[in-house]
Amino acid sequence: MTDTEVEQVYARYEARLGAMMTESLGASLLGLYASAASLLLPLPTERQLAVMADLEEDPFVSSALSSACCELYFRYSMFLATITAALTTAKHCEWGHNHVGGLAPDSNENGGADTCTASEGTPEAC
Repeated sequence: MTDTEVEQVYARYEARLGAMMTESLGASLLGLYASAASLLLPLPTERQLAVMADLEEDPFVSSALSSACCELYFRYSMFLATITAALTTAKHCEWGHNHVGGLAPDSNENGGADTCTASEGTPEAC
């Protein structure tokens, strides 16, 4: 192969890779949008995939998302793996639920009390 042919093949490879990466990032962004919309709007979580599919099929949203993701890919390509991993993880989170240590958000070792009262005696009781 000549240098020109190698450059053409590489340009095709780079374009295809960029398209796959922007598609992945776009899907992650739509998933994050659907999750956020379900928190703010009366959108049941089981309908999020349908909303994402409708948005992917919309030519205006698809074009704008593709352009934005392509720009992000060319500017910040080395950070996109981290961003995509974070968006993918966020897509699987159940927002509004506290799962840390299996405790409810307002429970702790003091039976839900955040401060000690004078009747407990010593500060060590807290």
